[in-house]
Amino acid sequence: MGKVMGLDVGDVRVGVAFGDTETRIATPYRTLERAKGKAEAEILKLIEGRTIETVVAGLPLDEDGGRTTQCDKIENFCRRLVRRVQVQLIFVDEHLSSATAEQQLISGGASKKSSRQKGVLDTLAAAIILQSYLDSE
Repeated sequence: MGKVMGLDVGDVRVGVAFGDTETRIATPYRTLERAKGKAEAEILKLIEGRTIETVVAGLPLDEDGGRTTQCDKIENFCRRLVRRVQVQLIFVDEHLSSATAEQQLISGGASKKSSRQKGVLDTLAAAIILQSYLDSE
């Protein structure tokens, strides 16, 4: 059984979540800013410090399962990571994960504006991406 990290990679921020294949529960962690390679450096530290074995990243496929323009950017970001650490990289369809995260936050009493400003949405989306992977295993 192994420790798993979930990523919701955006142009400005990366949402991070953790889980493991034994409990099959994804837990939101935090959002990292991508400016000046900060997110990449922090993710590498987290992978090594938490002995992560698998990184699961969401790809925003379209409604028909086709690739979007964002897919290449996300794949490039993730492949830069795995060139520097020994982890398995898995991509999953994240179609509607951000919308699902926003709906969960709003139903829990958060406003749209506050959830986006605090980066909570990205972190929850990372947990949703990771949970979908854990559920499928």
